[in-house]
Amino acid sequence: MRGFLDFRAKLHQVGLDDGIQWVDGSFVNDKMSQKGEEPGDIDVITLYNVPTGTTQSQLLARFPELFGHPSVNRNKELYDVDSYFVSMNSGSVSYTTKSIAFWNNLWYHTEQGRRKGFLSVDLAPIEDQIAANLL
Repeated sequence: MRGFLDFRAKLHQVGLDDGIQWVDGSFVNDKMSQKGEEPGDIDVITLYNVPTGTTQSQLLARFPELFGHPSVNRNKELYDVDSYFVSMNSGSVSYTTKSIAFWNNLWYHTEQGRRKGFLSVDLAPIEDQIAANLL
Protein backbone atom coordinates (compact mmCIF):
# COMPACT_ATOMS: atom_id res chain seq x y z
CA MET A 1 0.00 0.00 0.00
CA ARG A 2 2.85 2.36 0.79
CA GLY A 3 4.30 1.69 -2.67
CA PHE A 4 0.94 2.50 -4.24
CA LEU A 5 0.81 5.81 -2.38
CA ASP A 6 4.40 6.60 -3.43
CA PHE A 7 3.46 5.77 -7.03
CA ARG A 8 0.50 8.15 -6.80
CA ALA A 9 2.76 10.85 -5.31
CA LYS A 10 5.09 10.51 -8.31
CA LEU A 11 2.16 10.85 -10.70
CA HIS A 12 1.03 13.98 -8.85
CA GLN A 13 4.58 15.34 -8.95
CA VAL A 14 4.62 15.15 -12.77
CA GLY A 15 1.19 16.79 -13.01
CA LEU A 16 -1.29 13.90 -13.18
CA ASP A 17 -4.15 14.42 -10.76
CA ASP A 18 -7.20 14.35 -13.04
CA GLY A 19 -8.55 10.86 -13.65
CA ILE A 20 -9.15 7.57 -11.90
CA GLN A 21 -7.17 4.47 -11.08
CA TRP A 22 -8.50 0.95 -11.27
CA VAL A 23 -6.88 -1.34 -8.73
CA ASP A 24 -7.00 -5.13 -9.03
CA GLY A 25 -5.02 -8.32 -8.64
CA SER A 26 -4.17 -10.41 -5.62
CA PHE A 27 -4.04 -7.24 -3.50
CA VAL A 28 -7.79 -6.82 -4.03
CA ASN A 29 -8.69 -10.51 -4.21
CA ASP A 30 -7.30 -11.32 -0.74
CA LYS A 31 -4.64 -13.76 -1.90
CA MET A 32 -3.54 -14.25 1.71
CA SER A 33 -6.77 -15.92 2.83
CA GLN A 34 -7.22 -17.82 -0.45
CA LYS A 35 -3.70 -19.15 -1.02
CA GLY A 36 -1.77 -18.23 2.14
CA GLU A 37 0.50 -15.88 0.18
CA GLU A 38 1.11 -12.14 0.40
CA PRO A 39 0.38 -10.20 -2.80
CA GLY A 40 3.54 -9.54 -4.81
CA ASP A 41 2.30 -6.24 -6.20
CA ILE A 42 -0.73 -4.08 -6.88
CA ASP A 43 -2.16 -4.02 -10.41
CA VAL A 44 -3.12 -0.47 -11.41
CA ILE A 45 -4.55 1.09 -14.54
CA THR A 46 -4.38 4.87 -14.50
CA LEU A 47 -7.00 6.50 -16.71
CA TYR A 48 -5.85 10.10 -16.83
CA ASN A 49 -6.22 13.45 -18.53
CA VAL A 50 -2.93 14.85 -19.81
CA PRO A 51 -2.16 18.12 -18.00
CA THR A 52 -2.85 21.31 -19.95
CA GLY A 53 0.19 22.42 -21.95
CA THR A 54 1.66 18.91 -22.05
CA THR A 55 1.28 16.04 -24.48
CA GLN A 56 1.29 12.32 -23.83
CA SER A 57 4.46 12.07 -25.96
CA GLN A 58 6.18 14.68 -23.80
CA LEU A 59 5.28 12.78 -20.61
CA LEU A 60 6.71 9.56 -22.05
CA ALA A 61 9.88 11.28 -23.27
CA ARG A 62 10.48 13.03 -19.92
CA PHE A 63 9.52 10.10 -17.66
CA PRO A 64 10.06 6.76 -19.48
CA GLU A 65 10.73 5.04 -16.13
CA LEU A 66 7.17 5.98 -15.14
CA PHE A 67 5.11 5.92 -18.34
CA GLY A 68 6.99 3.45 -20.52
CA HIS A 69 5.68 0.02 -21.40
CA PRO A 70 5.64 -2.29 -18.34
CA SER A 71 8.75 -4.04 -19.73
CA VAL A 72 10.60 -0.69 -19.54
CA ASN A 73 9.11 1.29 -16.68
CA ARG A 74 10.40 0.82 -13.14
CA ASN A 75 7.07 1.05 -11.29
CA LYS A 76 7.04 -2.57 -10.19
CA GLU A 77 10.63 -2.33 -8.95
CA LEU A 78 10.23 1.03 -7.21
CA TYR A 79 6.62 0.92 -6.01
CA ASP A 80 5.44 -2.74 -6.24
CA VAL A 81 2.89 -1.50 -8.79
CA ASP A 82 2.21 -3.33 -12.05
CA SER A 83 1.09 -0.25 -13.98
CA TYR A 84 -0.74 0.51 -17.18
CA PHE A 85 -1.94 3.86 -18.52
CA VAL A 86 -4.86 5.04 -20.65
CA SER A 87 -4.99 8.67 -21.74
CA MET A 88 -8.57 9.89 -21.60
CA ASN A 89 -7.85 12.81 -23.91
CA SER A 90 -5.87 11.01 -26.59
CA GLY A 91 -8.11 12.54 -29.24
CA SER A 92 -9.46 9.15 -30.28
CA VAL A 93 -12.80 8.10 -28.84
CA SER A 94 -12.31 4.69 -30.46
CA TYR A 95 -8.95 4.12 -28.75
CA THR A 96 -10.23 5.26 -25.36
CA THR A 97 -13.40 3.17 -25.60
CA LYS A 98 -11.51 0.05 -26.73
CA SER A 99 -8.94 0.47 -23.95
CA ILE A 100 -11.57 0.81 -21.24
CA ALA A 101 -13.57 -2.13 -22.62
CA PHE A 102 -10.42 -4.30 -22.78
CA TRP A 103 -9.37 -3.68 -19.18
CA ASN A 104 -12.90 -3.92 -17.82
CA ASN A 105 -13.42 -7.26 -19.56
CA LEU A 106 -10.03 -8.59 -18.41
CA TRP A 107 -10.48 -7.57 -14.78
CA TYR A 108 -14.16 -8.37 -14.42
CA HIS A 109 -13.51 -12.12 -14.04
CA THR A 110 -11.40 -14.29 -11.76
CA GLU A 111 -8.91 -16.80 -13.13
CA GLN A 112 -11.69 -19.39 -12.67
CA GLY A 113 -14.10 -17.32 -14.79
CA ARG A 114 -16.27 -16.04 -11.92
CA ARG A 115 -17.44 -12.45 -12.14
CA LYS A 116 -15.86 -9.99 -9.73
CA GLY A 117 -15.10 -6.31 -9.42
CA PHE A 118 -12.12 -4.06 -8.85
CA LEU A 119 -11.51 -0.81 -6.99
CA SER A 120 -11.86 2.60 -8.57
CA VAL A 121 -9.86 5.36 -6.88
CA ASP A 122 -9.93 9.05 -7.81
CA LEU A 123 -6.50 10.17 -9.01
CA ALA A 124 -6.71 13.46 -7.08
CA PRO A 125 -4.42 13.46 -4.02
CA ILE A 126 -7.14 14.69 -1.65
CA GLU A 127 -7.14 11.67 0.69
CA ASP A 128 -3.64 10.29 0.11
CA GLN A 129 -2.18 11.85 3.26
CA ILE A 130 -5.00 10.41 5.35
CA ALA A 131 -4.27 6.96 3.90
CA ALA A 132 -0.52 7.37 4.53
CA ASN A 133 -1.20 8.35 8.15
CA LEU A 134 -3.32 5.21 8.62
CA LEU A 135 -0.38 3.03 7.55
